[in-house]
Amino acid sequence: MGARNVADACTVMRFSFGGHIVVARNHDWMFGEGLLVVNPRGLQKQAISPVQPAKWVSSYGSVSFVQFGREIPFAGMNEKGLTVDLLQLHQAEFPLVESGKHSVNVVQWVQYQLDTAASVSDVIDSLEKIYPTPMVPSIERVHYFVTDAAGDVATIEFLDGKANV
Repeated sequence: MGARNVADACTVMRFSFGGHIVVARNHDWMFGEGLLVVNPRGLQKQAISPVQPAKWVSSYGSVSFVQFGREIPFAGMNEKGLTVDLLQLHQAEFPLVESGKHSVNVVQWVQYQLDTAASVSDVIDSLEKIYPTPMVPSIERVHYFVTDAAGDVATIEFLDGKANV
């Protein structure tokens, strides 16, 4: 009998169906259930980050999928139609936070984008201002899949400490 390979992985995709844009995702993980959380606009927030935590006010309401609690989602969609999904990437290496710039935890980065960005372009522009920073670098190795209502799509990976879009 051959060896059985088990992979813990998530999948996300974007496609057009009947004139509508559809984003589909699964969340294959080894433990725990998840919750859908409604996140209202207008809330003051502070990053769960070990280095220069960012502060912001949520400009957009959203719905997010969380496994560990509010503000640390794996996926979500805001009222402007922006979706952000977090996926495992073992090669991920996040940058060190530069002086004068702020950070959010790599998982909370999803909520930060849902709170502050209306488009894929807004998310890409934010890469110059806000750094995703892991609390536990050996575990928090992820990348992001971002879509918007206009049909734009981006995958954002941090390799060798640099953002690749």
